[in-house]
Amino acid sequence: MMSEVKLQVSSTEDIEEQNNRWFFQNLMRILATGEMTDGKYFMAEVSAPVGDEPPLHSHPREEEAFYMLEGQLKVWVGDEDPVVINKGDYAILPRGVPHIYKVTSQTEARFLAIISPAKEDGFEGFVREISAPAQKMTLPPRLSPPTPEQLKAMGEIGDKYGIQFLGPPGARPADLNKY
Repeated sequence: MMSEVKLQVSSTEDIEEQNNRWFFQNLMRILATGEMTDGKYFMAEVSAPVGDEPPLHSHPREEEAFYMLEGQLKVWVGDEDPVVINKGDYAILPRGVPHIYKVTSQTEARFLAIISPAKEDGFEGFVREISAPAQKMTLPPRLSPPTPEQLKAMGEIGDKYGIQFLGPPGARPADLNKY
């Protein structure tokens, strides 16, 4: 007996303009939402400037993966030695493990970020709350490094969505005992 399978097909033309977001220093094009994938995953194309690195963090509820389209990232995950990923490379960041990346190429990096599962009260919801609609399809205007007050507010928003901020930009998993 054959089960019914529903093929889900979407194109970037189906993605509403509101899904192009300025997320910190990055341009994020949301390609697949939890609603589109029945909660299985969230996927976005991320463009990040040279030197970009988010605060040290973990996702206790979700797995995260990167697939490199252009440029280069250096990725730190837990106690492992950092790895460099280039065009065509794929990195998996396990659920609950502290991680961070830094754009180490001489040009901006472009990669797919895949988060599973997709939850409105998880990473996808965090992106929508903390980002702004992209006013154009370019990197956002350069921001100053976050102040301690901004980091605290970001941590509170992260808590709401199950994202744990563990240290400032530039912190590495090995630095956790400092915070």
